[in-house]
Amino acid sequence: AFKVLGNLASIFRGMVYWSSGAVFATQDRPATPVYLYTNANVVDGKFTYQGAAWKARHNAAIVTWVDPDNGYRGMQEYIPIPSAISEMGFVNQLESSAFGCSVQAQAHYFGRWQLYTELWETESVSFSTGYEGIMARPGELVYVHDQDREEVRNGGRIISSDGTNHVLDAPVDTTSGTFVLRVLLPSGTVESQTVISNAVGSEVTTSPFSSAPQPMAEWILSSVVADTPQYRVLSIGEKQNDVFEITALRHYPGKFDLVESTLELDGPPGG
Repeated sequence: AFKVLGNLASIFRGMVYWSSGAVFATQDRPATPVYLYTNANVVDGKFTYQGAAWKARHNAAIVTWVDPDNGYRGMQEYIPIPSAISEMGFVNQLESSAFGCSVQAQAHYFGRWQLYTELWETESVSFSTGYEGIMARPGELVYVHDQDREEVRNGGRIISSDGTNHVLDAPVDTTSGTFVLRVLLPSGTVESQTVISNAVGSEVTTSPFSSAPQPMAEWILSSVVADTPQYRVLSIGEKQNDVFEITALRHYPGKFDLVESTLELDGPPGG
């Protein structure tokens, strides 16, 4: 039964997961990140990364779909990504089936989504956290700032804030470029505001937040030129008492533009 639900969810680029005695569905679609992870709120401040080899990724797909104008017989749609084929120098083909698909353009869209996901979203990250870090659910987007990887500390905990003036637990440099400060508010939502101070230090001034962040709330400082990486949560599991392991996949927000560009959708069967 769970496999059937997974097949149904694939129709809308989704996945299903079991939590709290129930089955939930989530969709791969444009969304706003719901949580912040930094070295300050993961166990030992450690993130572990894995990636897929470039030559192991697919650059063309054959998707099977059913054609209502041909007695619902299985048809095959070929979808290449010419730029990836040219760069890799060979064709690495993926074969898949679009469950419940009876429109050729939908099969083409499904194949492009599979290919661009493989080509652009190739890195996963794993880390452990406590109860405060499991607010995000599978399928949701989160920001991850790893100071060891980025070689600069732009994340941590709020010491104090009145909603506009913030004291951070580490000095930051906002003298070059435009920055936004992202903070987890008391409501549990992530809010971003533009930094209007231009200094080096732990005191930062921003446009007003909708409510003042509480002490010890998570924060991430991001440049508008090089934004903080986004990841989509894949799984959350209890590793030991009060410690949970989270695995997430790197998310590329521009993927959906690549999938849908130059794609002309047919009407519904008989329409």
